Amino acid sequence: MGPPHAAAAARARAARGLHRHALPGRFRAQGRAEAQGLHAALHARVPATQGGPRATARRLPPSEPAAAGGPRSDHRQRAHARALRAHRLATAAGHDPGLQPRDHVRSAAGPGGGGVGLRARRRPGEGRVTPRGCRPVVASIEVLPLRIPFRYAFEHHLAARREARPQLVRLRLSDGSVGYGEALPRPYLTGETEASARAALEGPLAALILGREVAGLSGARALIESAAARAAREREPAAFCGVELALLDAAGRSEGRPVTDVLGGARRAELSYPAAVAGFMPASALRIFLREARRRGARLVKLKVGRADDLERVALARAVLGYDIDLVVDANGAWTAREAIARLRALERFGLTAAEQPVARDDVAGLARVRREAATPIMADESLSTLADARRLIAHGACDLWNLRVGKCGGLLATRALALLAQEHGIGCVLGVLVGETGILGAAGRQLAACHGAFRWLEHEGAALKRGDPVELPPVTAGRAARPLGPGLGFTLDEARLAALADQPLRVSA
Repeated sequence: MGPPHAAAAARARAARGLHRHALPGRFRAQGRAEAQGLHAALHARVPATQGGPRATARRLPPSEPAAAGGPRSDHRQRAHARALRAHRLATAAGHDPGLQPRDHVRSAAGPGGGGVGLRARRRPGEGRVTPRGCRPVVASIEVLPLRIPFRYAFEHHLAARREARPQLVRLRLSDGSVGYGEALPRPYLTGETEASARAALEGPLAALILGREVAGLSGARALIESAAARAAREREPAAFCGVELALLDAAGRSEGRPVTDVLGGARRAELSYPAAVAGFMPASALRIFLREARRRGARLVKLKVGRADDLERVALARAVLGYDIDLVVDANGAWTAREAIARLRALERFGLTAAEQPVARDDVAGLARVRREAATPIMADESLSTLADARRLIAHGACDLWNLRVGKCGGLLATRALALLAQEHGIGCVLGVLVGETGILGAAGRQLAACHGAFRWLEHEGAALKRGDPVELPPVTAGRAARPLGPGLGFTLDEARLAALADQPLRVSA
C-alpha cells in the first residue's frame, strides 16, 4: 500500500473526475466538497522541497465552507486556488518574490509528482531568460547622458567645443541580452538638440519598439525598417541612430552574431585610417599637429578654414606636409557661393584634394554653383544627413563627394543605403566621425567600413582629444586598426568609466 498522501491524491483525482463527467448537481456539490477537503489534507503534508525549508500550505478553517458556485466556473476556481497555493509555497521556500502568482505552474518536481515548479515571466530589463520556444522582446530602454571633457578645445566655423555630450542608449531584451547605442545630436547637422533627441528617445521611438519581438539580427533589421517607415529616421536621424545601434547590438549579442551579417558581410579584418583632422588653433600648435600627423603616417589631412588667415594656414600645411600627402579644406558652410569660388581659386595652387561644405547647409543651389565654377572637387557634409537630402544633392548635381557619418545619417542601415546610392550615381564617399563620439559610434563605423569597400578614406579623431571613453576598441596604430570582433557591435564596455561619465539615467520599460 502506498504512502498516505498518495492515497489521498488518488481520492482527490477521483473526486475531481465527478465534475468532468457532469453528474447531477448533488453529486457535483459532494465531489467539490470532498475534493477541497482532500486537497487541504494533501497539501498540509507536502514534504520539504529540495534545497529549501519545509513549506506548509494554508488549510481551510472549519468555519470556511467549500465554494458551491459563484461568478467563476469550478475549473477556473480550482486553477486560481492552485496558483495562489503555489505562490505561497514559493514565497515560503524563498523563491524570487518578483514572480507573480500566474507565473507559477504545477510540475512533476516533487515526490510522487506532486511538487511545485516555477516558470518565470521576468520583469522588463531584469536580465531573465526567455522561455524556450519564445522569441525575446524589447524589455526596457535607458538613456544615459554623458559628459566627456576634452583635453583641448576643438573649433570650426559652426562650433567650439571643450566637451562632448553623447546620449548612450542601453536596451535590454527579455532574454537578458543588453545592447548599447549612441545619439550625438548636433543642431547644425540634423536640426536636433540634446533635449529634442532625448524627448524622441523617451517618447515616440521607445513606443515603436518596446514590447516588440526581436528574432535575431534579421528580426532587428525588420523592426528598424518598420520603425523608420513609421517615424523619425528622416526627422530625427541622430536619435534614431541611438535606438538602431542598441537594437542591433542587443540582437547580435543574443544570437551570437556580429552586425556585419546584416551589412552584407565583412570583407576585411583590418582597416586603414589615413586621415587626421585639424581644427582652428594657433600657428605654433598647428605646426606641431601637422608634424605629428606626418610622423604617424597620415596620408591625408583635413584643415578647417573659414577665417581671414586661411591662405597662411594652408601654406603652412603644405610647407610641413609636402605635396605627397592629400590636403582637404573644410569651411563648415562659412562662405557664400561667390566667396567660396574666390577663396577656392586662391587656394588651388596648393593642390587641394577636396573642399568640404563651402556654403551653408541649405544652399544646395549655391553648392552646385561652386562645383561648376571652382576646379577643386566639392564634398557635401552638413547638407547631407537623410535620403531626401541625398536625392536633392543628386538632382542639383551639387557635389563630387559625400561625407557620411553613422551618427548624423540615422544609423548603420541608413548610412549603408546612402553609400550604395552614391556608388550607383558615381559619387565618392568618405566615412567621417562626429567630434567627441564614443567608441560605440566608432565601432559602428568600423563594422560598416569592413563591409563596404568603396569609401575613399576613413576618418577618426584619435585618442588624444577626449579625457575618457567608456568603450574600448582596438587602437589605431600607424594609421591601421582592427575591426572589433565578437557579437553585436563587438566593443567592450567599461562599466566603471560609464558610471563616472554618466548623469542620472532615464529608464523606459515596457
